[in-house]
Amino acid sequence: MSKNLSLRDYFSTYKYLSLRRRYGRWSAEIRPDAVIYPYSSKQWPNYIKRWPLFACPGDWDLVQHRNEPFRLQQFKELFVDQLPYQESASYAGMLSDLKQFGVTHAPKLRSQKEIDAYYAGVYALYESMQKDGYQRRPVQDRSCKGQKEITIRIGRCGELMKAGEGTHRLALARLLGLKSVFAVIDVVHPQWIEKSQKKYGGTVSYAIQQALSALTDTNKDQ
Repeated sequence: MSKNLSLRDYFSTYKYLSLRRRYGRWSAEIRPDAVIYPYSSKQWPNYIKRWPLFACPGDWDLVQHRNEPFRLQQFKELFVDQLPYQESASYAGMLSDLKQFGVTHAPKLRSQKEIDAYYAGVYALYESMQKDGYQRRPVQDRSCKGQKEITIRIGRCGELMKAGEGTHRLALARLLGLKSVFAVIDVVHPQWIEKSQKKYGGTVSYAIQQALSALTDTNKDQ
């Protein structure tokens, strides 16, 4: 994976200058088990983090390795194996981080009391999703850190890639076998837009919306 963009990459997006990158502008209902996990948050190339347009060029979507779904093993310990959280590997890891660094890695917690509160929140979220399914966040809350929706990026061939917020909720959705969840689309590869236009015609915005609606329709059929 190249860490930088070529001039050709930049020119490939000139036709999409009107599509600014704006949180919440594009969204879709997606299958939780269709999402892949190519990078941790620190592994994404820097240019994609700063890119101002919805269409982001480069080879960021060409991945050779896929990680296991983030948080899934942690939640299997709690809700499948039914270990008390104090006996789980994730809890032990947090306590170790706290002792060694004074703060846990993710999320950043600075006391055992905060860690216990974190797990209480995980149990509450699990019970809510088990009872009511996935509930969208209120629109007015989505600008707040920690209140955003599940966030994904779409590769040139339609790959749904986990990025940004919603890791806990997506992992619980997979564990619970939910058929679909609401997700915000952060960026997409320009070639995905081109393929969508060839398939659906119309304006760029129309083609994107049709392609995202097709994701939702696929979920309804399953």
